[in-house]
Amino acid sequence: MATTASKLSKEEFVTRAIQDACAQVDRNGKPFWGCHTIYTGFDEAFREYFGEDPEPTLLQLEEDGVIRIRDSSDGKGKMVYLAGTFVPRGKAQAFLDRITRHSK
Repeated sequence: MATTASKLSKEEFVTRAIQDACAQVDRNGKPFWGCHTIYTGFDEAFREYFGEDPEPTLLQLEEDGVIRIRDSSDGKGKMVYLAGTFVPRGKAQAFLDRITRHSK
């Protein structure tokens, strides 16, 4: 566990995980900023670093508009994205986004 003086905030930890540790390139060569909470080791690392489950923090950060969360396609874990980089997957989500983007 990190020392108190150098410990990241939960928001910093999550955003750095997405930006730095999980950054990838998709098959079209475009940046892919999603982070799978189980397969990347994010959940385990968060628990080790903070001594608690990450789910309440992730839900709060989504409510605050910092990240977006969606179920993973395999049904295990979640995918987390920075709010500005979230790219919806699937027809239903893309369709809903097209309908609702002008309602705000």
